[in-house]
Amino acid sequence: MKRTMLVPVGLLLVGLAVVVALSFYLRTFEKQAKLIREQIPPVPDEPVVTVAGQYFFDTIDRFSFKMPGDGWQVHVLVRPDTLPPEIPTRAMLKNMVPLAVLDRVAGSDTMAKATVGVMRQTVMRNAEDSATQMLGELISQCERGPARLRLLKEVTTAGTGVHAAAYFMVVLPPEAQEPLPVWVCSVTVREGLSIIFLAQTTEARYPEVRADFEKIVESFRWL
Repeated sequence: MKRTMLVPVGLLLVGLAVVVALSFYLRTFEKQAKLIREQIPPVPDEPVVTVAGQYFFDTIDRFSFKMPGDGWQVHVLVRPDTLPPEIPTRAMLKNMVPLAVLDRVAGSDTMAKATVGVMRQTVMRNAEDSATQMLGELISQCERGPARLRLLKEVTTAGTGVHAAAYFMVVLPPEAQEPLPVWVCSVTVREGLSIIFLAQTTEARYPEVRADFEKIVESFRWL
């Protein structure tokens, strides 16, 4: 008759604890290694709007995003000490307070531009409602001439809660006299504060800069 070797329960529990601890430390090490590889700088302690390394930080409005890569120039603008409240009779993009402008330049030509700004709401809306209103305002403005705005992407949402965002994509008519007529607008909202991302380029250049636009939006984080 073969003998069955019984392993004490205590030894099994110790072994399981070792495996769990090892798995935890491996995950922690990988996260730390990833942070080192990406060279993510620490979030500034003081209230400031600044660029550190490849990251834009606004510790006043509590958000950050990563620069899309080489070829982009970032210009940090002066943020007012107090954000003016939204004027409901004005278009949302006109109510936006720009905080940073990013330019992608090829020679003497501007391939693309991205503006990041904030707006203090007086009429509470979520991200989807905000994007829908911005799109409606643009359509209304462009209906005044013979040419109409072309809608390439209807308002689309992603994420939930404070991480929810909504975006749309349009081409302005020639009458708008906009050198970068392809507009991609994205908005996210928290506690009555809208963060608006407006990316602009041409139809010919859009395939080249699309990935960069997506990187900026996807790297957005609330602090």
